[in-house]
Amino acid sequence: MKKIVLSLVVITVLVGSVVTLRAQGAGTTVETAGGSAAFTSPTALLGVNLSGSTFGSGVSFNGDGTVDGNLEEVLSGTDAITGLAATIVVDAAITGGSSNADGSVTVTGTATVTTASQTLSGVPITAVITTAGITLTVGTTTLSPQALTDGAIFIGQ
Repeated sequence: MKKIVLSLVVITVLVGSVVTLRAQGAGTTVETAGGSAAFTSPTALLGVNLSGSTFGSGVSFNGDGTVDGNLEEVLSGTDAITGLAATIVVDAAITGGSSNADGSVTVTGTATVTTASQTLSGVPITAVITTAGITLTVGTTTLSPQALTDGAIFIGQ
C-alpha cells in the first residue's frame, strides 16, 4: 500500500507540474490533487464495501474549451463475501468536464478499473471535485462522497 501511495504522490507532482505549465495560458483553470479521503456513508462497488481512498489527479480546463488530464483512485475496503481487505484501482484519462459556479469542477473520461479478480477497460467515469473532496461515478454507480482526510485539492488559475 505504501508503494501505491508513493506512486500516487509522484504522479500528482508530475501531472501537477505539466498542468501548471499548460495553465500559463489565459483563461485556463487547473485542478490538482493528491491525498486520501474517507467515504461519508456506506458505499460499495464491484463487491467491495468501501471505506476510503487514496487519489491523485491533474486536469487542465483549457481556454480553447478542451479538457485533459488524469485521475487515479485506489479505493479500499473489505470484500463483501470474505470480509478480507480489498482494493479497486480506477485509472482514468480525463477528456471532458466543466468548471462549476460553486467553485467545483466536474470531470469525465474513461477508466481502467482493476480488482483482485478482474480488469475492466473503457469504463465511463464522472467525478465532481471540490477542495473538500470527491464524488465519483464509475459506470452507472455513484459512490457516496469522499471527504478529504489528508493531502490537498487545488482548483484555480
